[in-house]
Amino acid sequence: MKRFAIFTFISVIALSANAQEPFNRAGKLSVIPQVGVSLAKFSEHTLYYSNGSQSEPIDDRFKAGFLAGAELMYNTSNQLAFTLGCFYVQAGNHYLDHEDVSVKSGSGITSNNVTIGQISVPLMANYYVLPGVAVKGGVELNFNTSATWKYSYSNFTVDDAGVRTYQPPVDVKQNDLHANDFTVSIPLGLSIEYENVVIDARYHVPLTKSFKHDDPISSSWGDAKNMLVTVTAGYRFEL
Repeated sequence: MKRFAIFTFISVIALSANAQEPFNRAGKLSVIPQVGVSLAKFSEHTLYYSNGSQSEPIDDRFKAGFLAGAELMYNTSNQLAFTLGCFYVQAGNHYLDHEDVSVKSGSGITSNNVTIGQISVPLMANYYVLPGVAVKGGVELNFNTSATWKYSYSNFTVDDAGVRTYQPPVDVKQNDLHANDFTVSIPLGLSIEYENVVIDARYHVPLTKSFKHDDPISSSWGDAKNMLVTVTAGYRFEL
């Protein structure tokens, strides 16, 4: 029984390796244009509000964005390939609506988002565990192109009966948050390919903080790093 189990395991591994031959071959060079969505969130609380007696962190959620770019792939064997890519990616953070409240006045904040635009250059190793199915990991250099904070606020007063009177909302946009010009992350992921269509999902582990701390605004964001999840669809063209 033990010999049969060992023989079966070796046979499955051999068949899996042989099945890679028509799919990938050593020396194959391809380009894969891709578009997709990104979900980004800071690794720690970065904004606080007053609830009347003390400061509380503003709850945040993953912010949806988009990405687009391409990767150049080279197969060193039927199971191992390396890719070098270049993407424009939207990162950042989304804050939930909240109110700063004192005894007789306050302000409500809505549509509160930080958007960080970056050019990302990932170098990845791809190992095909089955034909068309690859696990991957590597290193990624991110060059920030913009960092914008946008929100809307409306001041209000509270009368003796507890009724609030709101002022017209005001839109605010700050274009320079002094984000770091350069960050590093470790992308880990999985891709599935069928008929040259590639679906790719990655989690980008951040290694460096997002902001410079060289002015009061960027210092207030703390040591937050930008966590990022991306899902893309692409098409592989053999060169």
